[in-house]
Amino acid sequence: MARPGTTDPPQTPTTFAQMFPELQRMHNAVTDEAAREGPLDAEHCQLIRLAFAIGAQAGNSVRSQTARALAMGIQLEAIRQVVALSLGALGSAAAISAAAWTGAELGLDVR
Repeated sequence: MARPGTTDPPQTPTTFAQMFPELQRMHNAVTDEAAREGPLDAEHCQLIRLAFAIGAQAGNSVRSQTARALAMGIQLEAIRQVVALSLGALGSAAAISAAAWTGAELGLDVR
């Protein structure tokens, strides 16, 4: 997991990439190509990836996508809006989890 208050992604994806470098390269290529398939800019694509991770209730992925969003310079308010939108789409339990996962990356006390 990233250090609180940093934009360092969790180490699990790094470990996977070290174990399977060719698979990771192909995964990155597919992800990059998918982003070019329509009119959405890179920031919107990243926020959608964050929303998908929240919807899947994949905590490590939420933390990773949050760190990536921050590293891209995406505003904190946009990340918070994605979390807020999860309430209506996924319910309070999912939204509370999303707030905790993103809050951990943002250095917020989420205990």
